[in-house]
Amino acid sequence: MYFPTQDTLRRICPPALAFFGINTMLISYGLTCLSINSPYRCSSLEIPTISYASYWDPVGYTFGIGMGITSLFCAATTVLFANHFKKSLKLLKENGKVQTANVFFNLLQLALGLVASGALLGLAIFNMKLFHDRHVYCATLFFASNWLHIMLLYSCISKMQNKKLLKAFSQTKVLISFLLYIISNIFSLGFGCLYILVNIQNIEKLTGLEGVVEFCAIIAQLLFMGSLGVHMNENAM
Repeated sequence: MYFPTQDTLRRICPPALAFFGINTMLISYGLTCLSINSPYRCSSLEIPTISYASYWDPVGYTFGIGMGITSLFCAATTVLFANHFKKSLKLLKENGKVQTANVFFNLLQLALGLVASGALLGLAIFNMKLFHDRHVYCATLFFASNWLHIMLLYSCISKMQNKKLLKAFSQTKVLISFLLYIISNIFSLGFGCLYILVNIQNIEKLTGLEGVVEFCAIIAQLLFMGSLGVHMNENAM
């Protein structure tokens, strides 16, 4: 029986995560517009959050299956990156440059990544229609843990570049990761603020904007996670 090597998994898992996640989002929103059970239409500028989009059949099934697969690739990518960063720390240790903080950052990002993956799987399993409260808890846990996870991931990427960081910024792959990191943080913060205004302060006129910002935040996060494969190239260490 053939088992893929870690090098093969590093090339497959990150882009697969982005592929399944983004396509699940696009298909779910498309079906929401077309579903006769949904009050939303493609001609309307009001976009629901993905949780409410998955409220109506058959979107719930598409969302559940797609995000379930995405969560597995998310967990695999997190573990692969943690292992890669651990190897890079060994190289730094040989040069007398390793710090205890780096080991802590790696363990913390691994823990947060697995928590985010578990929360995403919970979102896929607990449909908003049947398990409203559980779905909301999983969504809150996912956004909070994944936001922190992405910040720690970029911190680890920066540490791997070490003193060559400024030179590395001229490389397209690092520049793209940096831009996706900034964009995902901006939209994630914006979504957090809008969520509070809409759901706690009851400012319903911001509902459409909340859906748009959430969509942009998730897409940016998925693209950032999908770009991790280029940083896990053995030749880059």
